[in-house]
Amino acid sequence: MSYIDDIIIPGVDGRVFSTKLDDVADLNELKEKLMLIGGVTKVHFNTEVFPTEVKIVTDRVVNVEEIQDVANDLEVHLIKK
Repeated sequence: MSYIDDIIIPGVDGRVFSTKLDDVADLNELKEKLMLIGGVTKVHFNTEVFPTEVKIVTDRVVNVEEIQDVANDLEVHLIKK
Protein backbone atom coordinates (compact mmCIF):
# COMPACT_ATOMS: atom_id res chain seq x y z
CA MET A 1 0.00 0.00 0.00
CA SER A 2 1.07 3.54 -0.64
CA TYR A 3 0.82 6.59 1.56
CA ILE A 4 -2.16 7.85 -0.48
CA ASP A 5 -4.05 4.61 0.21
CA ASP A 6 -3.55 5.02 3.96
CA ILE A 7 -4.91 8.57 4.36
CA ILE A 8 -7.92 10.74 3.67
CA ILE A 9 -6.81 13.74 1.64
CA PRO A 10 -8.34 17.06 2.76
CA GLY A 11 -11.00 18.53 0.49
CA VAL A 12 -14.55 18.06 -0.69
CA ASP A 13 -13.92 14.66 -2.30
CA GLY A 14 -13.15 12.85 0.95
CA ARG A 15 -12.88 9.07 1.05
CA VAL A 16 -15.67 6.51 0.64
CA PHE A 17 -15.94 3.43 2.83
CA SER A 18 -18.53 0.66 2.85
CA THR A 19 -20.30 -0.92 5.81
CA LYS A 20 -23.11 -3.42 6.34
CA LEU A 21 -24.83 -1.09 8.82
CA ASP A 22 -28.30 -0.04 7.72
CA ASP A 23 -30.04 0.94 10.96
CA VAL A 24 -30.39 4.73 11.29
CA ALA A 25 -29.58 4.71 15.01
CA ASP A 26 -26.38 2.74 14.42
CA LEU A 27 -25.37 5.03 11.55
CA ASN A 28 -25.95 8.11 13.71
CA GLU A 29 -23.84 6.63 16.52
CA LEU A 30 -21.04 5.95 14.03
CA LYS A 31 -21.30 9.51 12.70
CA GLU A 32 -21.08 10.98 16.22
CA LYS A 33 -17.89 9.02 16.95
CA LEU A 34 -16.29 9.82 13.60
CA MET A 35 -16.98 13.54 14.01
CA LEU A 36 -14.89 13.50 17.20
CA ILE A 37 -11.76 12.71 15.17
CA GLY A 38 -9.67 15.81 14.59
CA GLY A 39 -9.98 17.00 11.00
CA VAL A 40 -13.24 15.24 10.13
CA THR A 41 -15.71 17.87 8.90
CA LYS A 42 -18.52 15.82 7.32
CA VAL A 43 -19.83 12.27 7.38
CA HIS A 44 -22.43 11.37 4.75
CA PHE A 45 -24.26 8.05 4.33
CA ASN A 46 -25.59 6.65 1.07
CA THR A 47 -28.17 4.07 2.12
CA GLU A 48 -29.54 3.73 -1.42
CA VAL A 49 -26.85 1.13 -2.15
CA PHE A 50 -25.76 -2.03 -0.38
CA PRO A 51 -23.46 -2.14 1.39
CA THR A 52 -24.06 1.35 2.78
CA GLU A 53 -21.48 3.89 1.66
CA VAL A 54 -19.91 6.23 4.20
CA LYS A 55 -18.22 9.34 2.78
CA ILE A 56 -15.84 11.06 5.17
CA VAL A 57 -14.63 14.59 4.35
CA THR A 58 -11.72 16.19 6.20
CA ASP A 59 -9.96 19.53 6.39
CA ARG A 60 -6.55 17.95 7.05
CA VAL A 61 -4.82 14.61 6.47
CA VAL A 62 -6.44 11.86 8.54
CA ASN A 63 -5.12 8.31 8.73
CA VAL A 64 -7.55 5.62 7.49
CA GLU A 65 -6.44 3.38 10.36
CA GLU A 66 -7.69 5.99 12.85
CA ILE A 67 -11.11 5.95 11.16
CA GLN A 68 -11.23 2.16 11.18
CA ASP A 69 -10.18 2.01 14.86
CA VAL A 70 -13.13 4.21 15.85
CA ALA A 71 -15.48 1.98 13.86
CA ASN A 72 -13.97 -1.16 15.36
CA ASP A 73 -14.63 0.22 18.86
CA LEU A 74 -18.32 0.17 17.88
CA GLU A 75 -17.91 -3.34 16.43
CA VAL A 76 -18.45 -1.96 12.93
CA HIS A 77 -16.32 -2.67 9.90
CA LEU A 78 -15.50 0.15 7.49
CA ILE A 79 -13.86 -1.02 4.30
CA LYS A 80 -12.24 1.66 2.13
CA LYS A 81 -13.30 1.70 -1.49
